[in-house]
Amino acid sequence: MSVQHNATTESVESIALSDLELPFDASPIMDYHTPAKRLVGTTLIVGYLSDDSDCQNPLEDCDGMGKIHSAHRHSRNHSEMQEALALDSDWEPDLDLVDDFTSRLRRPWIEAAMQSAEFIEWANESAGPTARKDDAYYKRRAAKLWRETDGEYCYGASDIYDFDFTDSVREQVWQELRSEGLIGDRDAVVLDCYEHGGQVWSITGQGMQCRWDTSTGAGVWIPDQCAKEEIERRAAVYAYGEVKDNGSWTRGSGRKRFYAEVDGRWGGEMSPQFKHWHEAFDWLSNQAESLKLPRRKLERESVLEAGRRRAAVELAESALESYNQWLAGSTFGIVSASFENIGTAEEPEWSFVDSDECWGFIGDDYAMEQVTDEVNAKADNLQPKAA
Repeated sequence: MSVQHNATTESVESIALSDLELPFDASPIMDYHTPAKRLVGTTLIVGYLSDDSDCQNPLEDCDGMGKIHSAHRHSRNHSEMQEALALDSDWEPDLDLVDDFTSRLRRPWIEAAMQSAEFIEWANESAGPTARKDDAYYKRRAAKLWRETDGEYCYGASDIYDFDFTDSVREQVWQELRSEGLIGDRDAVVLDCYEHGGQVWSITGQGMQCRWDTSTGAGVWIPDQCAKEEIERRAAVYAYGEVKDNGSWTRGSGRKRFYAEVDGRWGGEMSPQFKHWHEAFDWLSNQAESLKLPRRKLERESVLEAGRRRAAVELAESALESYNQWLAGSTFGIVSASFENIGTAEEPEWSFVDSDECWGFIGDDYAMEQVTDEVNAKADNLQPKAA
């Protein structure tokens, strides 16, 4: 039997994955990553990535990722997308939804009636002999017709639906209700899809914009309950500013990537650069505690809605990043394998002992972070305990 010897650090660093008897094939992506390695005595622990061809769709398997509903002709969730965007089955604004908000329709309808040649002609034809046909008269006639019908369809009698301009007013109110999140899903984010041998989804207007291969408004991201709760948490902070990515990150650089910026109305202060998103968010959250929302109701509601929109878009972007990587097959298992040196220090010979594996990781950078942590934890457990 060969005598065991401790290998040198230099000999360990020179070991390639192809030199070892691996329990699972290494992914080709390892050509762009350095395997995680730790040597403890005669034991070598190596961490690497292996392809996972059975990884589950993150939008179906993970809470907080939301869902994508597509307008693609082969999609089975057209109705879900239409409902989220308050559209009817013909992909037009579902004006029937406005009927639940007749109080919002009354004032703009009366104002439009006063300016409508169609309504004025109707009012003139039915006017009494002493009627003074001015703006006040037409306003009274419009208000009376609304009052008599309560803005609803009346069989066999005159009502607001006898006039062509009514649908224009209903669409105007539909737009207002949609922007306020009172119809459709207030947190829905419209998406584009670039498709050329594969699919890449993006927030509409932000991704690959090809006149031939990009479909604008091809889908919509909808938050699940867990994502909605996170939107609520972030929205209260994003009413005052936002977290930004400085774009300086590259694989293995360790550069600080994130920073926060307070909106101009509160001074526009910028945070230091942070390595992690949560650090920038915490900084902004601390700033927000000393700031106050506008007093005027409409202005305050607008600021809060903008914060909520920022939160929804940010979560949608995060979900799309994972989904696009899954579509591209960037899915892995992390493998930490142990080997014993049965050779010499100068000429080590590594014999496989055992391994631990965990599957379902999306994105190679994230997976490498996890496998490195796993290797370090294993090595630390093997270190001799201090007396």
